[in-house]
Amino acid sequence: MPGKSPRQTVMKTSRSGNQTIDAEVVEVEVLDARSVPAHSMPPARMPTGRAIIARRGLSPLLLLVALPALLLLAVVVVIAAAAAVLWLLARAVVRRLRLLPH
Repeated sequence: MPGKSPRQTVMKTSRSGNQTIDAEVVEVEVLDARSVPAHSMPPARMPTGRAIIARRGLSPLLLLVALPALLLLAVVVVIAAAAAVLWLLARAVVRRLRLLPH
């Protein structure tokens, strides 16, 4: 019917925590986005990290394993770099000591 918005039957529930307190079937008007003035539309929310992960299909279990593994890898790289610097310093000191007269 032109001029009338389509209607849809939905279940309306009132919740407290995880428990459904009240449920009733109501008929609601399905609005077309073009029929609603822009100033009455709620602002678009920025997607959260979880929403982005869910949309891209990365499982939280993968992140639970991957993030600590990457952190551990970064720590190992820093320790290896520090060990290499200390090794080079020790070699330089030993060479310098050999050159000193005894």
